[in-house]
Amino acid sequence: MLVKICGIKDIENALVAVENGVDVLGFVFAPSSRQLTPEKAKKIIDTIPAGVLRVGVFVDAAISLVKEIAEYCALTILQLHGNESVDYCRQFKNPVIKAIRIGGKGIFYPSPELYKETVKAFLASKVPLIISINMVLTPEENVSRSLPATDHKEALAFFIVSILKLYISVSVCIRASSALV
Repeated sequence: MLVKICGIKDIENALVAVENGVDVLGFVFAPSSRQLTPEKAKKIIDTIPAGVLRVGVFVDAAISLVKEIAEYCALTILQLHGNESVDYCRQFKNPVIKAIRIGGKGIFYPSPELYKETVKAFLASKVPLIISINMVLTPEENVSRSLPATDHKEALAFFIVSILKLYISVSVCIRASSALV
């Protein structure tokens, strides 16, 4: 099982994630509040250990732009969240994770069957995940009392990694741990 945190925006959070066992860091290049410039992503990527997988997240971007960013930032995996076709996904030498949507009655869009020979893994989006916990953890009140760490950032990172491990174990990165490495 691989643990991935997406939306990394700064060196400090990247290093805390890696120090706490995260295997994969995601960098968003699509329009979003978490979007990074390739230059900023490269600065972060240059500070993390070589063994950490680096995922670039794109939405309907031009193939040439994705290839340029992937090479410049030394991305190891591409994660595509738009309406990218099978032919689009075939244009890359990097492994591809294709986001699929689950609509009403459990219908997948686009159909994973169409992509099965092309992409290495699928990521289901818009799937509600409910995790029930008995208390609300905030850095100010509960985290330092609830988790075995002395620093609030360490405690929060430990909590996030623990929840992510649970999330990934029930998530739908189908066989991502063996297909992507």
